[in-house]
Amino acid sequence: MESIRTQAAKGAGWSAAEGIAGQVISFLLFLALARLLTPSDFGVVAVANLCVMIIQAFIYQGLGQAIIQFADLDDQYLDTVFCINLAAGIFFFLLTLLMAPWVGHWFQTPGLAGVLCWLSPVFLISGLTDVQNNLLARKMNFQALARRTLFSYFAGGIVGVAMALRGGGVWSLVGQQLTIAVVNLIVLWTASDWRPGFQFCPRRARRLLIFGVKIFWVDLLGLINRRSDQLFIGKFFGPLTTGFYAVGSRVSMLLSEILAKSIARVSLSALSRLQNQTARFADALCEIVEMQGVLVFPIAIGLAVVAPEVMHICFGAKWAASVPIMQALLLACPFDALSGAHHSALVAQGRPGWSSLLTTAHAVLNLIFFAVAIHWGAVAVALAFSLRAILLYPVELLALRHTLHFPILRFGKLVFFPITATCLMAGSLILLRKDLLSAWPPAINLLVSVCLGAAIYIFLIIGLNRTLFQKIRQLLLRPVVLV
Repeated sequence: MESIRTQAAKGAGWSAAEGIAGQVISFLLFLALARLLTPSDFGVVAVANLCVMIIQAFIYQGLGQAIIQFADLDDQYLDTVFCINLAAGIFFFLLTLLMAPWVGHWFQTPGLAGVLCWLSPVFLISGLTDVQNNLLARKMNFQALARRTLFSYFAGGIVGVAMALRGGGVWSLVGQQLTIAVVNLIVLWTASDWRPGFQFCPRRARRLLIFGVKIFWVDLLGLINRRSDQLFIGKFFGPLTTGFYAVGSRVSMLLSEILAKSIARVSLSALSRLQNQTARFADALCEIVEMQGVLVFPIAIGLAVVAPEVMHICFGAKWAASVPIMQALLLACPFDALSGAHHSALVAQGRPGWSSLLTTAHAVLNLIFFAVAIHWGAVAVALAFSLRAILLYPVELLALRHTLHFPILRFGKLVFFPITATCLMAGSLILLRKDLLSAWPPAINLLVSVCLGAAIYIFLIIGLNRTLFQKIRQLLLRPVVLV
């Protein structure tokens, strides 16, 4: 147990480094491109990226999680996964070239067809990298994955900014995406010593697909959950509003990548090793939920309070319409982060069917809410996105109690104090900003608000639960010490 805990802590440290450094680099480059390009440029690429991510889910088919979860993994399993992924990559590469004009017409977005055609090589690259990526995660070699992210984002950013400065427009974002994919391929194949032997095994393929189809459904519906709002915006409002929505969602996506997905990825590897040790599995899951709760709630809600200053300083005045969208979407971040931990636990215990069922509920509710909210505009769609996450969180707790026999009360205690402290902190900040800080320049207002918010939150946590405060210190310091 201690060895797994140590490896998990080291993995969390490198995964956090990958998430934080990679996303910070990506975000800084995004800021530069946002100042150089127009909202319509971002809108076109946002719709194209949505199409790319949906197709990539069909390429991966949930087989990467099988590499992490299968205890009897051997080279034939790896070869079989590689062959399936490569065949899917070639198929969707050709299909995209044929279907791109129709997709552009359906979205009524000029230039979308050309962007999709130029992004189609990404599908070939995806088929070549999935095995190496998940094999490194199985070995908890998150250091190599961190290097992959840093190198690819940095190279992609250089290409994107250089093209934008030379007037590349929307093609600057296309060049950035293609460069990231190519560098990702090079670094992963360099870091992994596994090479395909092309020993396709039908029996192993059948087992993989039976396992993977449930994960694939979860991944696809999870993608729809995260991105279907942009699908609705892109279809009904056009590239300009889609661009505003894409920038408004960028901060919540950054937070999700840094504090939610990095933890969830490590938790799947760590929990899979404890799948036959019920008590230790429960303790590990509770520690993950507690880590997410104490970090994500105050950061997400605090960012929603200071969103006007963040948008003005980071993106510029032309993106002011993105502020209410950003605020609305940040409300969903804490609950989506906790949901990710729940799904990792279900998959680690070999219960992907329940994870699929919950994800289906999220997707269906999203589509229903969006169909209603679309009549009131982009901000209403963003609020519908967050309402879905909040309403379904108690349902996920009931599912965990039913499938893994975890008491709901234990989970409730883990998030009660962070939620209480966050709400009190946000209310205090809103009052202080209204009465004292409203006349200050945006940069000073932001700095003072962040410092006050952090001080208020820490003071409340100490007052409400000193033991929890000590745990926060340990959780923050442990990866640094072990790495």
